[in-house]
Amino acid sequence: MWREDGAIVTAHHVLERDEEIVVGLPDWRRDSGSGRRRDPSTDLAVVRVPATSLTAATWVEGDELAVGQLVLGVSRPGRSARAHLGVVSALGEGFRTAMGGRVDRHVETDLPIGIGFSGSALVGPDGRLLGVNNAGLMRATPLALPFATVRRVVEAILEHGSVRRGYLGVGTYPVDLPEDLKVKVRQDAALLVISVSREARPLRRVCCWGTRW
Repeated sequence: MWREDGAIVTAHHVLERDEEIVVGLPDWRRDSGSGRRRDPSTDLAVVRVPATSLTAATWVEGDELAVGQLVLGVSRPGRSARAHLGVVSALGEGFRTAMGGRVDRHVETDLPIGIGFSGSALVGPDGRLLGVNNAGLMRATPLALPFATVRRVVEAILEHGSVRRGYLGVGTYPVDLPEDLKVKVRQDAALLVISVSREARPLRRVCCWGTRW
């Protein structure tokens, strides 16, 4: 539970539809919700349920994770809860997903991936949430989206209905450079602009250098 007003965070790819989503509540009641607010680029979604008596989870907001730390994966894929004990197996820098979403930190666990894993809670020994488990962003690797990413994406979804991103309006394609040009610009490839959308401003000059491919 993200907020007491019925906003629940889960994974985008596990929601097969936007309406009539069945949500299991802590008192074992089942309620219906809607999940039209999503961000596929970070694989996060917000489901709304009419229940208002739920308690929001307490998150670990700082950088308290460490490799080897005990964690618990808690989910409820059916009528009963499911839990697995594991450790944080790897930590790394932030990265971009295949769809361009930004994840603030690479958090990998050794929790088994099963039914209900994606969108479930990663919980620390003190009961606070460490992240949202995900198996769809990196080739079935058990990752956890950290609080910084979840907060940024969920708050944007709740405020705007989606995550707003800049739009350049150009289509590009990677190309290998000739050997003599590689030495001159000190990179092996560049981007070739192949299209410009009608909404984009006219480009007087296109520069394809400056970023290594």
